[in-house]
Order: sequence, then structure tokens, then C-alpha cells
Amino acid sequence: MKNSLRLRLSLWIAVVIAAIGLAAGVLSFALAFADAHEMQDEQLQQIAALASAGKLTLDAVPASAAAPWEEGEAESRLVVQLLAARTAPALPAGPLGPLPAELAPGLHTVAHAGEQWRVAIRDLPSGQRVAVGQPTSLRDEIATNSALRTVIPLLVLLPALILLVALLVRRMLQPVTQLAAQLDRRQPGDTEPVRAGNVPAEIQPFIASIDGLLERVRQLIAQQQRFIADAAHELRTPVTALGLQAENLERVAMPDEARARLAPLKAGLARTRSLLDQLLSLALQQSPEAPPGPVALDAVVREAVQDLLPLAQARQVEIVATALEPVVVQAAQAQLAALVRNVIDNAVRYSAAGSIVEVAVVSLAGRAVFTADDQGPGLAAQEIDRVFDPFYRVPGSPEGGSGLGLAIVRAAAQRLGGTVTLVNRPAGGLRLRYEQPQAPP
Repeated sequence: MKNSLRLRLSLWIAVVIAAIGLAAGVLSFALAFADAHEMQDEQLQQIAALASAGKLTLDAVPASAAAPWEEGEAESRLVVQLLAARTAPALPAGPLGPLPAELAPGLHTVAHAGEQWRVAIRDLPSGQRVAVGQPTSLRDEIATNSALRTVIPLLVLLPALILLVALLVRRMLQPVTQLAAQLDRRQPGDTEPVRAGNVPAEIQPFIASIDGLLERVRQLIAQQQRFIADAAHELRTPVTALGLQAENLERVAMPDEARARLAPLKAGLARTRSLLDQLLSLALQQSPEAPPGPVALDAVVREAVQDLLPLAQARQVEIVATALEPVVVQAAQAQLAALVRNVIDNAVRYSAAGSIVEVAVVSLAGRAVFTADDQGPGLAAQEIDRVFDPFYRVPGSPEGGSGLGLAIVRAAAQRLGGTVTLVNRPAGGLRLRYEQPQAPP
């Protein structure tokens, strides 16, 4: 998670928002606290002004009136106390205590009975003075509550803002996630340029680099394909010539020992030619696609069976067509023929003498289905996927081969837009199933 760009970006934005929000909250609290005190001072001065203008009836407040407010009336804890003139005898002390006679009109903070008071003093037309006071603890409480009411919305909005930013970051990076999913869905060998779509401009250079890498990979694959095709093509001529020379040599009178050694030579040349044919077929499947057209799958299977009858007879294997329904698919003729031929060839080669290979072509729910069942030894579960890899042969297999047959089948199926599966049959042997959509009528 520490390498996640989205997580780091969200965390840093959250930290910045929290820091700015905290600073803004402290400043708002301080300003609201000061404003509340100013309003309270103005309230004291206004009440003192009303008393000076004769709007209030003022009498001397006795000392027994030290707490003239009721319990729970905290905000009404204001005291109005009449004071004697500066040169006159002092009046009885009130809730504010005996205030000094030298206090000038205005706002003062005084202490009485262990409590701090904020007092506004104003002269009356009679020469007396009036004092309006409020405990500072009450003032601070009121100011604090007022300031908190100012800060609380900010504190509530901060988490919502952080969550919203995290959601926005995730949404803004969604095109990158979609691009990664698009690349993950690609088939092996797909080197088409990346479709960027609405990817942010900051990611475009990275996409351009990926496209450049894919282009270099495509060129490398094309070089390898050309090399395989050219090498196989160049080798076919001398191998064919060697095969003909071996056949001609077989007609010549020779000792039995020489004839016995000639047989493995001919078998080796036959395997070499078969390998070259499969290499050419694999290069064909991996070459640029030929234009597809309507192809009768049943006719392709029938032709492949006829071509492979000599091989089946030589191995004492019977090929039986259990069903050949007329089915037309949209495909390249050469690719579909290579697929069908390699499927049947593989089934014949891995079937024991005296066994039967069953092939069938049927139409199921708008899809063309081709199956080939053999009576061979079958495969272990862990080998079923691996046999489609080029040049892979099952360990301990008695049948010689190049390991290219099923690789050609899978490559052809991918190019044709079909699917190929291989399963063990309950009665023994394997069933290879290929299917693709039928061509529209």
C-alpha cells in the first residue's frame, strides 16, 4: 500500500486539508471569542447609557442583593449598581462591592469576593454614577460557546471534505485502472497500440512508451516468425532430397545389416520432414491474418480424414465420422484446415493399434462444434493445459513428436475467434472440442 499513488495522494491531501482546517479553526475560534467579548462590552455600555438617559429607575442596591439572579439564568447575570458622586459619601456596597471612587467612566475589570467582574461605569446627570457589571467567568463561558458554534461546522465538514477528496482522487485515477484491466485482458501476442481513451495527459507519455515497447515486441516476434518460416522452408528441400535418396538406396541390393541401418535413417528423415511441416504451419498461424470467408467445416473435416487415412492405416487405427452435419463458419480456409488436420493427426498418433478415433461436426445453439475422441492413455490434470505450449511433450510419452501439434491448434483457434478444450473421457482417452460461431445465413 505504501507504493500506491492513490493512497499517498489521498493521505497528503488529507494531511494538508487537516492542517489548514486546524489553523482555520483556531483562528475562527479566536476571532469569534474576541467578537463575543466586544458584544458583551457593548451590551454593558448600552445598559449604562440607558441608565444615564433616565430609561432605568435606579435605587441604591443593598448588600443583601449580592446574587439577584435565579439559578439557570446564567445569561441574565448582569448587575446594575448605583454609585455615589465622587465627592459624596459612599452608598452601601452592592453586588459589585465598594468600587473605588476614582474609577473613570468606561470599562474596567475589578475583583470582588474572589470573582472577576467586567464593569461599565457612566456618570448620571445628578452627579451620581452607575455601574453595570458581569462576571468574567460567565463572559468567557458565553464567548466560548459562541466561538465553538462557529468552529463546529468546520470540524464537521473537514472529515466530509477529506472523504470527498479521496473519492475524487479515486475517480480521477479510474482511467488508469481501466487501462490496466484492458491490458490484462489482452491475449498473448496482441501487440496492438494501447487505446488510451480519457487517460489524463500526465499518463500519456507512459502510454506512448508502452506503445513503443509493444511495437518493438511486435517487430521481434515478426522476425522470429520469418526466421522459423524461412528456416523450415529452406530445410524442406534438402530433407526431401535425402528422403528420396534413402528410398532409392532401399531399392539397391545391400547386405541385411546395411538395410537394417537404413530403416532408422528413413524414420528420422520422416520425423524431420514432419517437424518442418509443423513449423511452417505454426508460422502460418502466427502470420498476418488472411481474409476470412464462409467455409464448410464438415467439408474441411472430411478432407482432413481422407488425407490422414494412410497414416491411420499404417498405425492400424480406424477413423470414424460419427456425425458430419453441414455447418458453415466464417474463417480463413488454411487456418481452419491446419487446426482440423493437427487435431486428427494428434488423435491418431496417440491411439494404440486397433483403436478407433471418432470425429464429429454438429451445430449447437448457433455454434459450430468439432470434436475428436481418441482411445489413448489420456493426460494427468496438470498436463492438460501445458500440452498446448509449443515444443512441450508429456514426460515419458512413447510417441515421438515435436510438441507443436496442439500449439498450432490453439494458435489457429485464437485467430479464428473460437475456443478449444481438452478433457479426459470417462471411458478412457481424450476428447478435443473446438467451437466457434456459425456464419450468418
